[in-house]
Amino acid sequence: MPSFLRNSVEKHKKKAPEVNLCYISCLVLTLTIGMFQFGFCLASWNYFYVSFKIRLGVEWQSWYLWGFTAFTVLGAMISSIGTGYLMPFGKWKLLHLNNLLLICASSLSLIECIPLQMVCRFFYGMAAGAFTVMVPKFINETAPQELKGPYGALSQISITVGIFVCALLGLPVPYDDDVESFNNNSFWVQNYWRVVWSIPIFLALLQSTLLFLVFKYDTPFKLKKMGKF
Repeated sequence: MPSFLRNSVEKHKKKAPEVNLCYISCLVLTLTIGMFQFGFCLASWNYFYVSFKIRLGVEWQSWYLWGFTAFTVLGAMISSIGTGYLMPFGKWKLLHLNNLLLICASSLSLIECIPLQMVCRFFYGMAAGAFTVMVPKFINETAPQELKGPYGALSQISITVGIFVCALLGLPVPYDDDVESFNNNSFWVQNYWRVVWSIPIFLALLQSTLLFLVFKYDTPFKLKKMGKF
């Protein structure tokens, strides 16, 4: 190619925008708190139903266990199906609204009333299930092409981490075989479940705070669609 043409082409070449990997990585970690919430939600009842059985002092009804599990999963299923229709309103806004729902549901579930707790677990499941739609979509529209794979894998790993952390927190709770020998008045039976069920509240507050103060924008795709990018 003649030198004058080469110079002309190079002059008009657009320089690729630099990607702030630190900012995007921190954003992705903030978003994956939602995926952690989903894993934590799935496991948070399985490791603590024995403490309910001991504390209530009655024969544990099988429909209690079925109800807590089924209501949570049903809420997650409904929200995972319906959240996609809400995406046009903006994922950043939806994340905050979802965290608000999660905080309200988790807070009310700390009241020891079985019917109320089942209803709250349903809405808690809805909030957790919505994360499985919003978080991957947010990451996909924000991350550079070459990093979508690793960041997408990170969101899935966060689910298993949430389940694993909940399993670790459930170690002090007695198993079915230890019910007779366990102290019914101990902290691990009476109030420990409230401590663990409060963790999603603080995680939701942390995520919303970071999104408000640091990661204050929607995805580039959404901003471009709104004419702000």
